[in-house]
Amino acid sequence: MVVGGYLITAIHMRIADERGPMNSQYIGPPDSQPNLGRLTSDALRERCERVFKMVPKKMKNLVLVNSALSTFDFIQACVEVADKYSDNVIVIPPLLALATFALEEVANFRNPPEKEVLLIVTLAPEFFDFVILRRDRNFVLYVAEFEHFDVLDQFKEKFAKFYDYCLPHSTIFLAHETVYNFAKGFRNEFKPENCFVKPFKQWHYVLLFGSMLRATDDEHGFDSRYHIANFTHGYETSIQSYRTKAQERHVLLPPLSSLPCNISLQQSIPPMIISIYYSPEYYELGYDLITKKFVPSRKKVTYANIFASGTTEQVIGYVDERGIPYLADSAAFKNRVLPKIINTEEQSPKKNDPTEIAQSSSCDTTISSQPSSSSVNDSPQIKFIFHKNLCAIEVVQHGSSKFLTDSFDNKWTPLYLSMAESTVHIGEKAKSHFFTFPKHVIYDVLQVIGKPLNEIKINPKWGFELIDKDGIIYFQIETLSGPRLFSQEIVFAAFLKSMKILTESNLNVQINEIHLSIHFELNESQKNVFKKAAAKNNIKILSFDVL
Repeated sequence: MVVGGYLITAIHMRIADERGPMNSQYIGPPDSQPNLGRLTSDALRERCERVFKMVPKKMKNLVLVNSALSTFDFIQACVEVADKYSDNVIVIPPLLALATFALEEVANFRNPPEKEVLLIVTLAPEFFDFVILRRDRNFVLYVAEFEHFDVLDQFKEKFAKFYDYCLPHSTIFLAHETVYNFAKGFRNEFKPENCFVKPFKQWHYVLLFGSMLRATDDEHGFDSRYHIANFTHGYETSIQSYRTKAQERHVLLPPLSSLPCNISLQQSIPPMIISIYYSPEYYELGYDLITKKFVPSRKKVTYANIFASGTTEQVIGYVDERGIPYLADSAAFKNRVLPKIINTEEQSPKKNDPTEIAQSSSCDTTISSQPSSSSVNDSPQIKFIFHKNLCAIEVVQHGSSKFLTDSFDNKWTPLYLSMAESTVHIGEKAKSHFFTFPKHVIYDVLQVIGKPLNEIKINPKWGFELIDKDGIIYFQIETLSGPRLFSQEIVFAAFLKSMKILTESNLNVQINEIHLSIHFELNESQKNVFKKAAAKNNIKILSFDVL
């Protein structure tokens, strides 16, 4: 058995055999010369042939890292050659390789607990970032959140917030050698549970070793329960605002989206020619890590521009289940061959569908039961529950009460709404945005609903503002397009829509009536807010109950 990891466009690779990753080798043709001028797809094929044929026998698994954010044709050229030398090939983003590298000691140290949460902290002289890993209900590990910061002086404050937010079972500091002593000192001061400090010198080594670990399975030295489900890097374009005449960022596919998935417009625009770029993250260039702070121009996915019809129905591109990206209607897409994927590969949980508003709590759900004294009914009674800053859904049927749960097996969803990205997010995703983009997030909505401004206790920690227009209170938050007002009905309609979708997808029925329970007595003004929000989702509220 041989497995390998390769950075697309590199002239070397790393392989491991039956002896495991600790005995891995760094190999490549001894006479490799740097490419003169711009690298072409044909030259890359030749380079890959020279590298892969150095492996002593056909590989079981080969993981390719898009470490330099290569164009789609380069990725396809590399895969074309890789398929001849390996039974299974996948393409992963650099973040996945980095996170897998960080997990090496954790995978050797512990048996994964139920609902495991892991916090990976990357520390470098110019920046730091946080990656939160969670397990879905199928016990598959996936990247739940990623946040990047450029000012190292803010590290202690940010770390405390992220640690208290996710309460990880293990914390891994991935520290560049120049800040290794800082990381060790901070660990000794803060004492996170099950904490590891993993030093590194070159990003080239981190990504290459991480990709090899991602290709290694249980019998050869790496616990595959710590393989992270593959995801996309994310893509965007720039569209000129008719209001400000400035070029505004427009997300085509959110980062961390599960595979396979389409690349498409998330909102209608006038028909135009657009360029597609990778989403800001970081990438490897030579032996250096290039962060968004230092990038003068974004990385294009193709040198050619694309015609966008302007409608959300148009599919501009596609990323298949192996992580290989294609432009729609391209010859490469039409002629593609789909070999089997790596045996250890699992589908990550569904992420938010960005074409629909606020669906973050509607995906990957199960139903758990608990006893109830309710009467037996043939049809289910749907109860939407609001308690302080949380919401849940209870289904009462046949004398039992059933709660819908999210991918973490939690029945409660945080009442947070975020516009930090180009689409609306609610729940855990929105709550995570609060720590980094507080002015883009609405919460504490039950403290505001249906009250005049003089009866609302303003919290100085709120990042949003309350605006009184003719006696009606609006939430004002920042968006990518500038400040925007949200009525209370719209905010609650977003939560109700997500809850309705979750209910219908689990019960396989269409619902148009619910009962609503809340932890305090609603006045008529507050009930009207809920009624208007429900009407926007074609829902009738049959009763208002106090918990």
